[in-house]
Amino acid sequence: MKIFALGCTHGKLPKSFSKDASKADVIVCTGDMAAAGPYMAPGKYKTVKSLYEWWDSLSKSELNKLQKKIDRSYYDVVEKLSSSKKPLVVIRGNMYRAKSGDKFTRKLFNKYNVKYAPVGKRKIYSYDFISLDFHYETHNVRSEGKASKREIKRLINFFRLKLFKKNFPKLLKKSKNAIIVSHVPPYRCLDALGGPHMPKKLIGKHVGSKLLRNAIEKYKPILVICSHIHEARGVARIGKTTVVNVGSFGQYALINVEGGTVRVNLR
Repeated sequence: MKIFALGCTHGKLPKSFSKDASKADVIVCTGDMAAAGPYMAPGKYKTVKSLYEWWDSLSKSELNKLQKKIDRSYYDVVEKLSSSKKPLVVIRGNMYRAKSGDKFTRKLFNKYNVKYAPVGKRKIYSYDFISLDFHYETHNVRSEGKASKREIKRLINFFRLKLFKKNFPKLLKKSKNAIIVSHVPPYRCLDALGGPHMPKKLIGKHVGSKLLRNAIEKYKPILVICSHIHEARGVARIGKTTVVNVGSFGQYALINVEGGTVRVNLR
């Protein structure tokens, strides 16, 4: 089975998407499809702080205009992904999570018949694709290192960690030939913060999912496809499980799965 995998596209699909996707059996997208970061604010993304300062300086009319562009980028990516006519496994990531974002996403996914579950399972060919969308755990809530206990609790509840803790292991326990599609990498595997925009005190910090890591070690899926930490792109292994962080902004991976053998070509 050939998988075309990408994530954190932020409005930018690979130039070779149509060509390479046509050769794949399954298309996987690990979320965060709308424009953000440097594509949202060219020249403003020197640090996380400078990006938010720029955003806060915009007038209401400027914000509305920019939001329309971001919405359009989200629409365009989903439309293009769906145009492949291949089985499509999509999760949302951490963008478009407020009420208006939920409404926009539901309408968009319904239009293109995109099947979505924050934690769920789909059998494609002889493989179980298990989704694990964005969720916060206590150790990886980061707000420039200043998140209060109240904010941590709010975020964990908002992203429904209880739902993931309850359902995710059940799905894996009943699955054979499991392939996990997760927005967040597993803890201490392709999950270290870095890059010039990151505060020095956070560089090297591991912010992956312990829930996912524990599940990998216990249930030993064939493959995990993730993104979220752009700078940690790469391929690694946890036991016999291959983990692929596909990167961001037009980067992708071509993955060939044959039985228990996984071959990865990062592009």
